[in-house]
Amino acid sequence: MEAASKIAVLAVDGPAGAGKSSVCEALAQRLGFFFFSSGRIYRIMAAHLLDQGWQVQDPPPLVTLQHLRVKVDPQGQPLLWANEAPQPQRDLHTEAVSQAASTLSQHPSVRDLANQSQRETVAHFLEETGFAGVILEGRDIGSVVFPHAAVKVFLTASAQARALRRYNELHEKDPSLTLESVLKSIQDRDAQDQNRHTAPLIKAQGAIEVDTSSLTLIEVVDQIEALVKANQRYFS
Repeated sequence: MEAASKIAVLAVDGPAGAGKSSVCEALAQRLGFFFFSSGRIYRIMAAHLLDQGWQVQDPPPLVTLQHLRVKVDPQGQPLLWANEAPQPQRDLHTEAVSQAASTLSQHPSVRDLANQSQRETVAHFLEETGFAGVILEGRDIGSVVFPHAAVKVFLTASAQARALRRYNELHEKDPSLTLESVLKSIQDRDAQDQNRHTAPLIKAQGAIEVDTSSLTLIEVVDQIEALVKANQRYFS
């Protein structure tokens, strides 16, 4: 592929709990790139629809979705607008929002809206704000949203390693959690992401796989930084 056809994006895909957000945040600070997560876009849409009375077992209301627009602020936080008006912020990290976002993301119309927001955001931050590159993390950034990303990484880890990390992160907030329940949730999410009809979780063509199971955060960041530097010609 010719250099001119690639875009200054570092696409980091991978299963839930692989450490994508932590790695990307550290990379953004080290490289001076702009970073945002596609998962936050789905979460903010899900939270809004839940507030409107949507039940996850029902199809998402297309009329409502047609009036939604997700914008990303300079700190990488998604902001929801409905009917051209900004909407109140709310907690995006509850279990209800997590489950609703996972369900919502399976609908093609919702993914089209999220993908459009991501492409517009990247264009804005590359063309108008002077960032040399943009880091995006999700489950189909390299395969669907930006197949011409300059660098594509598939960040993964064993289900057991991911479950232990998530358990250590959450069990103080929710003492009822068990490692077994977290592992089952990870495995269920993997199956759902890999087998969904629309944009399933896959390793994108040309992506470099990085297994974080036995690596520290710094070791992972070092590996990916080396990949970016090897492709520095694509980042201005």
